[in-house]
Amino acid sequence: MPDLDDLDSEERLMKDFEERFATNLDACSAELGEPSFVGSYGDAGFPEELDAVMTARWLRRSGVIALHLKHEDDGVPFRITITAD
Repeated sequence: MPDLDDLDSEERLMKDFEERFATNLDACSAELGEPSFVGSYGDAGFPEELDAVMTARWLRRSGVIALHLKHEDDGVPFRITITAD
């Protein structure tokens, strides 16, 4: 959780989670191959229906495997999730 008394703590926490996302992306890519999409909210090709800061997606014949970095709201912890549809 960010420290409410430290205005920079949320920025440091976000940087930490971005690094964790990159580490998880490397691990997933080693197992699944290169993703079909990697990007941040606002990038061309970012899925409109997705509520996340960053995502990586691997298209499969049976669906999509995705790695997401989410930030729900100010002061709420960041999450990294993996989904399969």
